Amino acid sequence: MFANTWHYVDKQNVFFTLFLGYLAFCALEYFWETPWMQLFSLLALLGISILLHADYGWRGFIFLVLMYLLRNEKVSQAIVGSCWLSYEWKACFAFISINMYNGKRGFIRGKAAKYFFYLFYPVHITILVIIRNLFFL
Repeated sequence: MFANTWHYVDKQNVFFTLFLGYLAFCALEYFWETPWMQLFSLLALLGISILLHADYGWRGFIFLVLMYLLRNEKVSQAIVGSCWLSYEWKACFAFISINMYNGKRGFIRGKAAKYFFYLFYPVHITILVIIRNLFFL
């Protein structure tokens, strides 16, 4: 619930954009033999993302589809993704770590590390709120 309403007309949650992307992935797989149905499905979902003000707008939906279509080509994915995200240039650095990932679990193991990362985010947000209230109120 946002702004005391169930549907905030001006902007949607990022999960709505991700859900539309998921539906696009399903449509691409389901209609693999009929490209015109793939195109129709993608255009319909793109229209929904524009009409309902999906987070990141139409760019976010198209970005998800591009990354899905290039999912097996890391270099092409990084190049196309970086070009597409040029308006959000800091996001381009994400492709460095994405391309370095080899599919194996990292060096951080065990329950202590797991709970450290579970606690880190809420604790550091709380500290930032305290600092803001102390110095910038």
